[in-house]
Amino acid sequence: MGAPFAAFFLTGAPGNFFHNFDVHSLELYRFMHSLIVALAASGLLGLAWRPLFVPSLAWALHVCMDALTHGTGKFQTTLFYPLSSWGYDGIRWWEHLEMVLVYWLLLPIAWLCLWRWRRHNRSSPHTAP
Repeated sequence: MGAPFAAFFLTGAPGNFFHNFDVHSLELYRFMHSLIVALAASGLLGLAWRPLFVPSLAWALHVCMDALTHGTGKFQTTLFYPLSSWGYDGIRWWEHLEMVLVYWLLLPIAWLCLWRWRRHNRSSPHTAP
């Protein structure tokens, strides 16, 4: 949504950005919030440059978190797009602001777990088969 929002903001367009979200931007939103697309991109990055694989999984995590925190409607996360338009009817974070706290707490916890896992793997002696 970054590029469409920047264009909307910089041109001083009237109205509500989210209400007037055009069809082409919505199509791009669906692709960028697809678990299939996110995991495919992570897989390609992993093949092209292995160190980027684990960090790229943050995209898939974002998609999963969005699926849990977006209800039905225009911005529902369709996990398997473009193969399916199915989406989970999640908890609407704007109606339950405590979800925002949970969402943002899970991100540093995930990074802490990743940091500990990497630190443990570096300090473990590797034995050759």
